[in-house]
Amino acid sequence: MSPSPGSCESTLCVSIWTLWRAFFL
Repeated sequence: MSPSPGSCESTLCVSIWTLWRAFFL
């Protein structure tokens, strides 16, 4: 259940997704 960039259109959302992915990876 992690946010995906395809569903993100905001810079803030993308930033959060990147942090989320970095945390998961």
